[in-house]
Amino acid sequence: MSTADAIILLSSGVLFLAVLAVGIVAGLEHRKPPIKGRLEEIVTAAAKRKGTCL
Repeated sequence: MSTADAIILLSSGVLFLAVLAVGIVAGLEHRKPPIKGRLEEIVTAAAKRKGTCL
């Protein structure tokens, strides 16, 4: 196997892992409710972290 073949094989492996990671994250995000439904929860969590908004 030449160096060029090894580089191509390594690059394709890295690309495969990147696509797999993005697919997993997208699958996890797809299962969450839409942001519109979670808006009150997000605002409440932000208020607890920062204190009251003026």
